[in-house]
Amino acid sequence: MQRQAVIAFLQTMKELKIFIAGSKSMRQERNGIKIVSNDLSSIYSSRGIHITAHSYEHFDEDQDSYNDFIVNKADIVIFILDGYIGQKTEEEFMKAAAALNATGRPEVMIFMREYDNASITPGIARVQGLIMGCLGNGKYHVDYSSLDDLKAKAKERIMRYIDRMGTGEKAKKGGGDTWKQIPQQKDIRRKIRLLSSFAAALTAVLLFFGWQKLNEQPLLIFTGGGSVADYMKDISGGAVNVKDYGKSLYINLPSGNAWTMLIEEAVRKNEDNKRPFVSVILSADKIDSVHIDYKVQNIKNKACIVGYFMGHDSLAVYIENSLAREFGIDESETELEAEKLTYMISHIEKNSKTARLFTTNISSGTLRMYQRVIKESDSTIDLEKLLDKEISHPYYQDSSSDYIYALETGARMPYMVLGSEHYFPRQAENYRKLHISANGEIQMKEMYIYFMAYKNGESSHCHIAPEITELLEKLRADRNMEPKIWKEISDGRLRKPGGHTIFYLNK
Repeated sequence: MQRQAVIAFLQTMKELKIFIAGSKSMRQERNGIKIVSNDLSSIYSSRGIHITAHSYEHFDEDQDSYNDFIVNKADIVIFILDGYIGQKTEEEFMKAAAALNATGRPEVMIFMREYDNASITPGIARVQGLIMGCLGNGKYHVDYSSLDDLKAKAKERIMRYIDRMGTGEKAKKGGGDTWKQIPQQKDIRRKIRLLSSFAAALTAVLLFFGWQKLNEQPLLIFTGGGSVADYMKDISGGAVNVKDYGKSLYINLPSGNAWTMLIEEAVRKNEDNKRPFVSVILSADKIDSVHIDYKVQNIKNKACIVGYFMGHDSLAVYIENSLAREFGIDESETELEAEKLTYMISHIEKNSKTARLFTTNISSGTLRMYQRVIKESDSTIDLEKLLDKEISHPYYQDSSSDYIYALETGARMPYMVLGSEHYFPRQAENYRKLHISANGEIQMKEMYIYFMAYKNGESSHCHIAPEITELLEKLRADRNMEPKIWKEISDGRLRKPGGHTIFYLNK
């Protein structure tokens, strides 16, 4: 009977699954959380709760396996950060945040080593904004000063989560009301211009202006790729410079991350009936339906995402002179065939100690365009996996030669940047620019902007913010639209096609 009672008790036990994320260098910290989890499992076993802690080591470093665990199995995902967030950890954070916003789980907890508020780095700012942008206003991280401090704070918050679940209280994203708020930075508007992440800009807006003031006077927030920003300045004759455009802010980040701003704006408008900011997304790609959150789908009868196609930008690689000579590229050449580009990338992949390859971010429209071009000539090359394997490295709009050579410990290696006509090394030296061609044609990527339009009452029209109308006028959009549609845009309203979540003005 006693044995049967034990078996019956074990069968009723609930398993609390924890995933611990962080760079490989944070092994000691991850092990500390695992020890905490084991101790808590002993404490809560009498209440029928068994706690298991997992990290990437448990999945043989199979990224797909632990991404699936984070999204579909984990109850808590703990992020341990030390002033920056690596590419794989950021991917894990985005997946955990998306799952939390869509389903209410997993609980996301962020622990960051204490830093000096007076010297916030771009890495810290990026972490701050990822928290703000993906989990919303009021979601914070916890500072820790040592391994023992981390273990104590993690233990407290895991226990708080278990107790909250025991009372049936709905989990609070980000960890509850005692989590530390991101501090306000001095001279924050000046610092924003220096930081390229969604994190820094959105954090700065929220802290510097405050939500109440934003609700009274919506701010225009440009978010997205550097190539589109440069393209807009070009086609407008300099009238639209997103880095200096009246009462606005510009956040340079890849399309996949930028699209979340539309979700954030739409959700706040739907829940509060206020428009705290007006967002304009700059993208070199069509919006991926995966990024259209269910909350946006729920308001498709009240609003729609509007896309405006501006034109094309040509793909262009920037090759350091000595590397160009090594591959036999003549100084008179201005184009590079896709097949030869593929061969060069394959060579760098196999001989990664001889040259550096730089690409745009893993979720950027530019990288996806290069993927399509390259796979047509060699399906074995995957640029995303090259980034994962650190054979190639991310490149940003304002990257300089110092950044390009920052990875070097000895003699400098030649480099190649996969960019475009409007996305190029601004300060790098000694390179050649070559446009990518395939089948005799220069390869082009599309240039879009996206914004939200909202229904007013029972009208069949959607309201367009005056800031959007003014922007479209400066972009000379009237040349690319039917007169009837342009008239509606000029009047600040647009007839919404039934059932559409995304509506393109001129495609």
